[in-house]
Order: sequence, then C-alpha cells, then structure tokens
Amino acid sequence: QYSDDPQYKDLPLCVTLRVKGDEMEVDLTGTAKQLDKPINMPFTGTVDCAIWLTIRSILLDSKIHGFIPQNTGLINPIKIYAPPGCLANPIFPAPTIARFCPGNQLADTVMKALAQAAPEKVSAGIGNLKVISFSGARPEDASKYWVHMEIFEGAYGGRCGMDG
Repeated sequence: QYSDDPQYKDLPLCVTLRVKGDEMEVDLTGTAKQLDKPINMPFTGTVDCAIWLTIRSILLDSKIHGFIPQNTGLINPIKIYAPPGCLANPIFPAPTIARFCPGNQLADTVMKALAQAAPEKVSAGIGNLKVISFSGARPEDASKYWVHMEIFEGAYGGRCGMDG
C-alpha cells in the first residue's frame, strides 16, 4: 500500500476552474509529478472522462433535466490542462494500471472546486473505488495464464435535499 510509504503520502491533485464566456477551463497545475508506481492517470481516457462526467453530473443533473445523451456539445466547451509529467498527464513510459483509483479522487477534487460556486448542486463526494484482480493458469494449458480485473465502486454522497 502506497499510503504507508512517506514519499507516496499526500500527493496533491490540484484543480482550478475558470469560466471564460461559454467555456470552462479545468487547470490541474500543481498536481503531483508522475510516479514509478501504477497510479498515474493517462490524460486521455481517465483524466478527461473523470472531469467531463463529474461536471456533467453536477451541471446537467438527470433528476432535473432528464436523460441527455453524451455528445460533443457537452465536452467541447470544457478545456482541460494538465502539465506533462504530472500524475494526470504522465510521460510514456509510466505505469497506469491502477489509474481508476486516483481518477475517482480527481472527480472528487473537481466536485470540491465546483462546490465553491454551486454548493447546492454538489454531492458530498464519491465513494471509494477498489480494483480486485484474479489470476491463474489455464486448466487446458498450465503454461498460459489468465487475469481478470473487476472494479468495485462506491456511490455518490448526499447533496442538498437528496440522500446519497
């Protein structure tokens, strides 16, 4: 566990939000540098998704607005910057297999930043994320192996007028 090692404790995930006209800028400057451990988050497919989905869940609440299909009109106005070489934009090669765990924490950090502007729309946070992997030798050929990873998620916390 990385949290037991002092060099991996208290790694900052920093988010600054700026609204400019009809666009929102999400700046991750100040986020910890990438590590030699598998908690780096690829910018594409982890960081961008965590940010887009968090902002969408707050600003386009399905309870209020109903179902709105994902589309480029929802993501194009959100500009994301993460300095190259940080946890949220590692430089190849960088281990990333456990990227979903800090990705969940990044979503929580975006929520905390949005809470400063719209506290009544933000939940109390996202439940913890766990990744469990199973592996073994194939019964028909013990020289071949299999691996299965399962992601177990928590839930959103309560928010103004609603349970979590």
